[in-house]
Amino acid sequence: MKHGPWEILDSKKIYKSPWIEVKEDKVLTPDKKKGIYSTVKFNDSVHILPIQNNTVYLAEQFRYALGKQSIEVPSGCVDSGEIPIDAAKRELKEELGITAKKITLIGTIAMSPSSIKGQSYLYIAENLEFGEQNLDGNEIIKKMELPFNEALKLALNSEIQHNQSAILILKKHIMDTEKNL
Repeated sequence: MKHGPWEILDSKKIYKSPWIEVKEDKVLTPDKKKGIYSTVKFNDSVHILPIQNNTVYLAEQFRYALGKQSIEVPSGCVDSGEIPIDAAKRELKEELGITAKKITLIGTIAMSPSSIKGQSYLYIAENLEFGEQNLDGNEIIKKMELPFNEALKLALNSEIQHNQSAILILKKHIMDTEKNL
């Protein structure tokens, strides 16, 4: 089967969970050599930057794969049958206890297109109302509140290493800068 300039000769599912699928393809490369190409498919995800009066609200939590704390925007998977905007509202409420009267999609990005399939939806949340977190059993999330410029510095200094969070903060900064031109 043709796949762009590649040809897939055979495909085998190596692993599947509710969130991740690993696949290995036997391929014929564009230069006609036989090889193997592995891909990981993640559920689509949402990432939300809640901001009000130039203050942003972030989540600090332990990330198992990193083995350390990570500062991030509220994020999560889009559940099967769920639309991304509903997932964004759900994750914002669960992780930080925030309900937003206005949520705007500002773009999508591919997670790591060389080997990962999955779309990340980036949102800005405004006109915020605050309540209680409703965390999943495996989550321990500390809510952080800081001026937007401090979050921007954290992203620029690589203290925010979660790529979707850093991109979202940088996109918001660029959008604000372009408004003022």
